[in-house]
Amino acid sequence: MIGLSRNLKLRWLNVAAKLRQENLSESDCKARLNEILSSEIKSPTNLRKTREILMRVWIYDGGAEKNSLRADGAALLEKFPDSAQAIHWSILLVTYPIFAELCKIIGRLFELSEVVTLRQIKQKLFDKWGERSSLYHSTDKIISTLKEFGALTAQKPGKFILTPQIISDKKIIALLIRAAMLTDCGSYRKLSELGKLNVLYPFDYQIDLEIFSEEIFIVTNFGGAAAVMLK
Repeated sequence: MIGLSRNLKLRWLNVAAKLRQENLSESDCKARLNEILSSEIKSPTNLRKTREILMRVWIYDGGAEKNSLRADGAALLEKFPDSAQAIHWSILLVTYPIFAELCKIIGRLFELSEVVTLRQIKQKLFDKWGERSSLYHSTDKIISTLKEFGALTAQKPGKFILTPQIISDKKIIALLIRAAMLTDCGSYRKLSELGKLNVLYPFDYQIDLEIFSEEIFIVTNFGGAAAVMLK
């Protein structure tokens, strides 16, 4: 249910996405990842866990919707390597519910305060998911990943401030919003709500109807307000 038990580095995720583009077999992907990770991870158990997380994020079959999102994300990564954080974020959201839940919590906390503590984050998560050792461990690893992504900056030990990341390309914005909506089971959202979603808390972007000209979106009217749905 949790699964995200190792911290991830952007360069590892970049390699996994590139391997997907090469259309290698799963066994070949594992071998390549083992080779790359072994220079940094000495524990065979931790190496295997990290490799399997990367495989689940980018390689293993994830069903039609996730596979389509990954195909688009991998293509965008080749074109916009500077947007790697946003692209990997999108795929992580639809792969690991714990990642999405933690991002929602952090986003809500930053709405209330400029400084968020690790204690606050964990307490909110435990209130919803229950206190268990696997969740304690996973939370610390996800926090490390968010710091790697530049989505959290440590002000003091256990205290974080937000460092916004500006996203200007409409295709990257569309990918993020698509992933966020898939995380919410593809529900419709009012256009006015999509400019600031807690699950996308570090990203600063502007919304306009041109973003939703992609075939995957439907723009409609709900209660007198513009709304967006996934096809």
